[in-house]
Amino acid sequence: MKRRLAGELLRLPVRTRDVEIGHPVDVIVDPVRNCAIGFDVLCRDEEHRFLPWTAAKIGDDSIAVESPIVMLSEDLLENVLVGPDGTLEVVSDDAA
Repeated sequence: MKRRLAGELLRLPVRTRDVEIGHPVDVIVDPVRNCAIGFDVLCRDEEHRFLPWTAAKIGDDSIAVESPIVMLSEDLLENVLVGPDGTLEVVSDDAA
């Protein structure tokens, strides 16, 4: 990917296999490392999902994902602990 303005990325549709599944509404950043880590995507079902930067293939006219499964929903994140270094661990409801 060439360097692009963040606002330009927010105007691109998110697609999987040429099917539009949503639009990014925000770029999620790591302020310590000064880098983008993903997108907040508003999907066609009106749900917000997190799309990791590493799973996104940014093209000239869209952001492609291999599968919508890589996009994390809020429901899934309810059972994920985030460590101080950013590592993720899936836990049961009572362990959090």
